[in-house]
Amino acid sequence: TVLVKFKKQGIRLSVSSYQMAVLLVFNDTMTVSFQHILNITGLKSDANLQNHILSLERSNVLQRKAAKGKRSFRKIETTDLFRLNPRFTSKLKMITIPIWNIVRDDDEATRIDERVLQQRYRLADVAIV
Repeated sequence: TVLVKFKKQGIRLSVSSYQMAVLLVFNDTMTVSFQHILNITGLKSDANLQNHILSLERSNVLQRKAAKGKRSFRKIETTDLFRLNPRFTSKLKMITIPIWNIVRDDDEATRIDERVLQQRYRLADVAIV
């Protein structure tokens, strides 16, 4: 749990460790690039970290401005800029931020696809018998 002070009020957010590390970057500055978040936290840019940051964005805690003009809802570019949403308000004193599974690694996607295919073959065999 971390206390985030927005313009109007302070709200406790129940977040993951990755999300907490990202939010701590905003103690020093209001707007940061994704590359700056990676440099400060020392985390690697993988699908897991992008899922955590996109979850903060989808919950309206963070706002994102894509540097190229076109914003992808599934992928973060290193030049994308993030800032705390100054207009964020809530009637609740504590909010749990869920982790969305938006971005997947290519390896993970192929493993899931292979498992789905295996299950389909088994179901087809059962249906035939």
